[in-house]
Amino acid sequence: MIVTLIVGALQIDNLVSDKFKAKPWIILCLLVVVTVISFLIEGNGRREATKAKILAKQESDKRDHDRDSIADERIKKSNKEILTGIGDAIGKYSLGYDSAKKEITVLQQLIKDSSNRKTTIIEGYSPNLTLDGTYGLILDSTNVDTIFFRMRVCSENAPCIFKSGFAYFLSSTQAGNDMLNDLIYCGKTKVLAGNLGLAQNKCKDANIYTIRDNDTKSIKTIFVNLTGSYTDSNDKDQKQVDQVGYFDIATKKFRLLAAPYDDQIRQFLKNQKIIAN
Repeated sequence: MIVTLIVGALQIDNLVSDKFKAKPWIILCLLVVVTVISFLIEGNGRREATKAKILAKQESDKRDHDRDSIADERIKKSNKEILTGIGDAIGKYSLGYDSAKKEITVLQQLIKDSSNRKTTIIEGYSPNLTLDGTYGLILDSTNVDTIFFRMRVCSENAPCIFKSGFAYFLSSTQAGNDMLNDLIYCGKTKVLAGNLGLAQNKCKDANIYTIRDNDTKSIKTIFVNLTGSYTDSNDKDQKQVDQVGYFDIATKKFRLLAAPYDDQIRQFLKNQKIIAN
């Protein structure tokens, strides 16, 4: 365009009529002005177009960033849910700890030893040797001077090996709230056979025991103090049992005796020098 203006300025005399030949440079100046304005308008248009492109790119980048941020949050949330689900599953699978006794299934696993062909039982709980809470003493029969009964012991939670033990028997002519009055020592006997295995949550009746008295009808309550030791089924983790229960002759019901009343039975046996202090 600049070249065209120069050529026009040089040929202005040939391009205009004679009456305009006196003002050729004025016309040239007007052309220059128009050309400059055209350049300015065109340059401004280019700047506006460039600015619009920049704004459009910024908005596009912002939309992409927001979209990526949302996607990242969704991925993080999904990963967290997956990890939480895995953690919950592992937690439920490994409930082999004693957080609520007797509410979680006892875990058992059999591991076979190929060298000696023995099977070891891995127990989720330790055994608890106890008198049967309902049938700890079972009345068989009575006559004028003798009471015949049996004692029943159980292995709760896991199998155990009963090593050895004794049962001390007492009687009382009282029942109910007064049953601990007028205690009479009736003797002791060995309980079960030594090293006797008891299955998990299974009970075993001991031998028939007798209490002799000149007038058995006067006896209202019979007490038993079971003592001894036992281990788990692998003959390890030896523990002691020292438990007291009583049998009501009239109702024919057995109950375990809780503290502090069971200690009165033990203290009576200690006072009588039957068991050591």
